[in-house]
Amino acid sequence: QLIHYTEQNVNDDKAHAIIVGGGLLALEAAKAVMDLGKFDSIKIVQLDGWLMGRQLDKRGGKLLEKKISKMGIKVECGLTTKSLIFNDDGHLSAVEYSNGTKERCDLICFAIGIVPRDNLARSCGLDVGPRGGVIVDNYMQTSDPDIYAIGECAAWKGRTYGLIAPGYAMADVLSFNLTQGEMHSLKAFAEPDTNTRLKLLGVDVAAFGDYFADTEGPKWLPKDCRKCGKGARALIYDNPIDEVYQKLIFTEDGRYLLGGILVGDNSKYPLLSALTKKRKPLAQEPGELIIGKQSGDDS
Repeated sequence: QLIHYTEQNVNDDKAHAIIVGGGLLALEAAKAVMDLGKFDSIKIVQLDGWLMGRQLDKRGGKLLEKKISKMGIKVECGLTTKSLIFNDDGHLSAVEYSNGTKERCDLICFAIGIVPRDNLARSCGLDVGPRGGVIVDNYMQTSDPDIYAIGECAAWKGRTYGLIAPGYAMADVLSFNLTQGEMHSLKAFAEPDTNTRLKLLGVDVAAFGDYFADTEGPKWLPKDCRKCGKGARALIYDNPIDEVYQKLIFTEDGRYLLGGILVGDNSKYPLLSALTKKRKPLAQEPGELIIGKQSGDDS
């Protein structure tokens, strides 16, 4: 549809495109629009304070914004659209923003998240979440014991997931329980893997494990660790010259890696993600995971 609309309606070499949203889908949409080669100006606008707010902290999001801006894509945060303006021919010509300003617009793409398709569930009287989605328990069972739901339409602990990995995990739980549940203990759905590793508009980005544990509190802590404490600490490498930002989050004693955020260089993602999933004490000092092991010999 994007290609068809552009071919039919965009013939001006000064055309402007606007992407509304700052998440994964919005950035992928911006890349798709850029690849069309039809627009002189491409702009991302979003209400949140920085890009990819569900996966990145402010420093990581702002660095991503800086790198994307260097590619010629404008980014403006803290802003959203108020209304669309059409010309006499019925074609989109401009947008009006929430701050009252107007800007030319020949194509607009909204990428502002998913809405669970739960109409069928509602018509059947199944319980749905306040923000949509069919409410399921740890076994993917709905309020009707004979009906199950998985994927983007399912609301587990009040949350829906627009990623493929949680959907696969839900399917694995349900298929096992339906086919082998009578012979084994039932599988239960747990906190899903929302790890993200992408090259967005040519920029390496990764978020793994409990990547907000330092600000929102850890979702998991080792039971047998008396010195771990109840919180989390972040070790940050911020290189403005090479434009690389890395934040690794550990238990308070530094023995366990809980998660992290990588922008500009995600080459260490396989190792760091694997260490997080193991949930075992680290064999190295926390700093070595970022800068490597130091010899201690300055000569």
